[in-house]
Amino acid sequence: AVVYELLASDVSDADKKATVLKFDTVLGLSLDSDDESSIDISSEVQLLLDERKVARENKKWARSDKLRDQIKQMGFEVKDGADGQEVLRVK
Repeated sequence: AVVYELLASDVSDADKKATVLKFDTVLGLSLDSDDESSIDISSEVQLLLDERKVARENKKWARSDKLRDQIKQMGFEVKDGADGQEVLRVK
């Protein structure tokens, strides 16, 4: 409720962000972390990601899907977007 009130207030956006991030140090939600940089990816998974990227560039969709499945079995989910692959740890 406090965060909602803060976000709805006339406080500057910069101050809102700083305050929410300060709250986050107590709550431990890692709101300021970059998803990709906060995930430890093994070299084996990285090789599969690189191979998948090449497969997609060459429009080898079946190969790309197979690699996505292999990566998922290793505990990671791959989402494709305008900026390329996004890797998330499967929960």
